[in-house]
Amino acid sequence: MLQNLLTNNTYSLYIHIPFCSSKCDYCDFYSIPMNIDSTNDKETINACLNAIILDIQKQIEYFDVNYIPTIYIGGGSPSILSLKQIASFLYDLLKILPSRPIEWTIEINPESATKDFLEICKNYGVNRISAGIQTFSKQSRDAVHRNGTIENIYKNIECISKIYGRNFSLDVITGLPFSTKEQIKSDLKIILDFEPEHISLYDLTIEEDTTLFFNILKNKSLLPKKEYAEMLWILGRDILISKGYFQYEVSNFAFDKNNVYNKLKNLNYSSLIKDKKAQKNGFCLHNMRYWFMENWLGAGPSAGGAALFSRTNTSTENNNYGMIYNCVDNVFSYIKHVTNNTFPQYCVTENISKKNLIKETIFMGFRTSFGPDAELFQKRFSCSLQDIIPNTINKWREKKLFYTEKTALTPQGLLFLNGFIRNAFEEIANLE
Repeated sequence: MLQNLLTNNTYSLYIHIPFCSSKCDYCDFYSIPMNIDSTNDKETINACLNAIILDIQKQIEYFDVNYIPTIYIGGGSPSILSLKQIASFLYDLLKILPSRPIEWTIEINPESATKDFLEICKNYGVNRISAGIQTFSKQSRDAVHRNGTIENIYKNIECISKIYGRNFSLDVITGLPFSTKEQIKSDLKIILDFEPEHISLYDLTIEEDTTLFFNILKNKSLLPKKEYAEMLWILGRDILISKGYFQYEVSNFAFDKNNVYNKLKNLNYSSLIKDKKAQKNGFCLHNMRYWFMENWLGAGPSAGGAALFSRTNTSTENNNYGMIYNCVDNVFSYIKHVTNNTFPQYCVTENISKKNLIKETIFMGFRTSFGPDAELFQKRFSCSLQDIIPNTINKWREKKLFYTEKTALTPQGLLFLNGFIRNAFEEIANLE
């Protein structure tokens, strides 16, 4: 079944549920706080969920999708939905899918997900959970208005573990207010005790126009100094690697039980995606689809998708290598437009040129420890990465930050990813 991931008319599916109980200070995703006990809010959520199902149905028909290997339901916080709402939504979704996914993830906030919610998800086919822990420090959580008590979060992670075994992912953020080395060590010790297959370790990013951004303008000492914050992330990375986790992407780590992937010298996406060990070792196959620029559908307010060499964009004439699109980022406008229009009329669409697709492929692919998929790159562009950015590759190999045996940055090189991308884009600018 895994080999079908590379067939035509294959699209992954991202679903954006834009509701949450409250908005964290650092969040820049489109989301709106909702009171699930309010009749008006319940009606809005139900109308949005119905529109998302209709949207997915329209996109499946438009792109003639015959296989959806992975689904990721994010937000917002999907776990804000009532038991009736999540059961109804998953039931309606299953009715319109052309195939059962091999990986189906739903994001939850551990402070709000209940045993009943998790069991409903599993019964309908969701086989992977992604939970945003961020930190167990009450002081840090309070500083960014992150809901939930430590006791309740711990209890709900235990519940996830009992229902899903090890097939779940936990997120941690370093560089939050009041972060220290001791706190990072403590957070990871607690998380590692649960033995998740996957851990995401993020360095806090300050996005413009967020509450945290404006708070920092008023009080610059709110966050750790940049050098200290970077050291905290590296400390976290080193702890995870020492405990058997493989850094397969800049911020993502999969448990590599038998040290399989660290030992392999030539591993790319094409071989990984066909390897059944990848599922057992915790790789998020859905995110791999993004990082290697495979097709995906995006449904829900603000969700985006990409159709590269799809049925509707089969020709590379006129420098057209596909289409990217984004749904409107307003719940009420989204409901109205999806209900009254055909896809993609309710989206902002943009054709992607050869040069821009090459740049996106490099930007996304070099985030991983495998580098862009060489086989797919050659197939799409009739040339190799060595043909496109030879000077950049040679320069970074000389720095010992780029592998000699594969087209990818070393773990140390990944720390300087932005510099590598800048060099690569400067070289690409000279392409005809």
